Amino acid sequence: MEETTTPRKTRSLTLAADPVSRMRELHDLDTATAQAPVIETAAPQAESNIAILQARNIASGQEIKKALRDALKAPYPDGALKGPLTTVTTRLPAEIYQRLEWASSITSQKKQEVITEALRLYFERLSNEED
Repeated sequence: MEETTTPRKTRSLTLAADPVSRMRELHDLDTATAQAPVIETAAPQAESNIAILQARNIASGQEIKKALRDALKAPYPDGALKGPLTTVTTRLPAEIYQRLEWASSITSQKKQEVITEALRLYFERLSNEED
């Protein structure tokens, strides 16, 4: 079987100041890698190619997780926790909602403020976790 190769464009990953831009760039690189043709010349080499692609996907997934963690670590802009607001509908177990009401009563905060603070703390904890 004849083996042909196609030139692959490569570029270095720049570290964007904006973590979201960095995450998009990683996604673009991952998509470009996934679209590269795989040339099958023999079964052992094909298995090797699959292993290499799987390793790249795992590494890429880890890089994306790191970029997301970095984005979660970014400080909130002034006033970001007060607005603008997004309206969402969420299904919660009845027991959780009951406890949300209790927490709201104890703290004299609106339920959305209790949820916002809880999510902020959750995001902080998540950003500090290691894989």
